[in-house]
Amino acid sequence: GSIRIVVAIFSYDGGLYFGVTGDYDGAPDIDVLTRGIERGMDELLALAEPEPAPRKRAADPRKNGHRPQAAKKRLKRSAARPSSR
Repeated sequence: GSIRIVVAIFSYDGGLYFGVTGDYDGAPDIDVLTRGIERGMDELLALAEPEPAPRKRAADPRKNGHRPQAAKKRLKRSAARPSSR
């Protein structure tokens, strides 16, 4: 036959690879094809990228029965002091 351009697509180890081989005399605009493949893949990747997760506000530790760090430290200090009875 008279195959002028061959495009191979394969995946390996989490990547997707394209190979383009052609007869420049029979198809001098192979660069148009390869740029089109690159542009198309860029568009698909942009659509597939996950959107950033919305920022969560910091939860108030007092609502969960937790005391702030400063209160914990005060509690520990007062427990460590000898009683004056």
